[in-house]
Amino acid sequence: MITLWLALATTVQAAEPTVSLAWKGDRARLEVSTAPGFHVAPDAPLAVSLQLGPLQWSAQTTGAAAQGLGLYLPTQRPLVVEGTVNVSICDDAGTSCQPVEQAVRGVVEDKRGTLILDGVVPLEQDHSDAPDSFDAALAEAKAQGGRVLLDFGAVWCPPCNLLGAELLHDPNDQDLFDNIVVYEVDVDDHTTWGLKDRYTVGGYPTLVVVDPEGAVVDRLVGYPGEAATRTWLLGLDTVAPLSQLPDPASLSPDEAGTWALRLVRVQQEEAAAPLLKRALEAEAPSQDTVLAGFLVAPTATGVRTVAANGAPLDDWLWPALGMVSDVPDLAPLVQDAARKAMVTANGALSGDLFYALATLAPDDQAPDLFRAGAVALRGALTGDMALDRGNLSFLAQLWEKGGAPEEARRVLEDAIAEWPDDMTFHLALASLATEQGWTALAVTEGQLAVEHGYGDNRLRAVALLVEALRAAERPDEATALLDKTLAENPPPPDDLHVRTGRYLRALEDLKTP
Repeated sequence: MITLWLALATTVQAAEPTVSLAWKGDRARLEVSTAPGFHVAPDAPLAVSLQLGPLQWSAQTTGAAAQGLGLYLPTQRPLVVEGTVNVSICDDAGTSCQPVEQAVRGVVEDKRGTLILDGVVPLEQDHSDAPDSFDAALAEAKAQGGRVLLDFGAVWCPPCNLLGAELLHDPNDQDLFDNIVVYEVDVDDHTTWGLKDRYTVGGYPTLVVVDPEGAVVDRLVGYPGEAATRTWLLGLDTVAPLSQLPDPASLSPDEAGTWALRLVRVQQEEAAAPLLKRALEAEAPSQDTVLAGFLVAPTATGVRTVAANGAPLDDWLWPALGMVSDVPDLAPLVQDAARKAMVTANGALSGDLFYALATLAPDDQAPDLFRAGAVALRGALTGDMALDRGNLSFLAQLWEKGGAPEEARRVLEDAIAEWPDDMTFHLALASLATEQGWTALAVTEGQLAVEHGYGDNRLRAVALLVEALRAAERPDEATALLDKTLAENPPPPDDLHVRTGRYLRALEDLKTP
């Protein structure tokens, strides 16, 4: 249930704008629209000041009213929302513009919905809670005749944050999930061990779509961007389920190669093996077959082959970078491809490309390229912290590698001010401080990362704090923290393939400085 009251601080009735709020969980978007015959002044500032329960949020921007402003809502319910929205409204005839201030107050009691802030008509209201277990999600999908989308992600994972902000939690994209029950899996929570193992999840984010019986329809590993992920979601009804793999003998070699590449892209190499074997029986293996074989076992020869065949840069850039130290003559190939891609790259991708070029550059040139990447990435930010969140850690890393650690620190401190209870940026700042020899800051931020961490991400924070404490010449505290953490976190069963065991072994290794 939502109750809203609206008071107008203007008497220009014809120009009264409509302020709407759409949200899902903690992700929300505020938009301003006008009556027919009027429009929001494109060059005038839009100013919003809201008290969101215990949090104060404000923003001022130009030209964003039509696109809306993103914000995070506290998860508490009921949530009192009150404040003001200031905007300039012009008549379409172009004769006058009128500044308008609206005072808004309301109470949000649901987890999801869209409403007009006029206290009259909720546009769309979803009173259902997200499923509280995987079994509940399957049951809901079965009742709806739909499917379940498992979103395996982590709070510290930049592409996971981008996926959430740009798609999964964006109210404007909820039409994609009319027949899909979204079940978010926090991979740092040890109660998710079984699901991670069942669906062989090793990288984040991983999206797994299953039918109501839990059989896999399709998977997507990583976040290729909003447009590509939207296309993938829209194509789910026409794709052959991964749980019903064909007999390799029933396929032509080229068909088997296409299946093998699909499986390899989603980290299902074991299932791909017999299909790849069949594909390699062709006299001239297809592009899909060659690329699938390369992704299973990358080699320098494979880099040259897939690059010459026109394979997407993302498929071979990072494996090639890892080989350059052993095969130096790969460097010109990678550099040439990165420079060509730079011509059409947006700011975010430019950051990746500059990073690759800097990695291959002479030591005296690398900092300039890292800084160029930081400038490009900074230019791609929207100013909406929620949407930019997934890029902030990488931006700080580029500044640090570019020899501008204070800029990196500023980025991370701004993020901490926005999300003080999230371990992610405390951990990143502790790591930066450790590298820079800012010992006191490293300890303080490491302690905050541990305080706000849980499950696997807390294990990673403990490892960093131990290093910071030792650098601060506090070895007894470091040893006590290690012993306590290891005693409180038993390892996962041997038959479960999850990362937790690796993190615990890393802590065991730290016991001997």
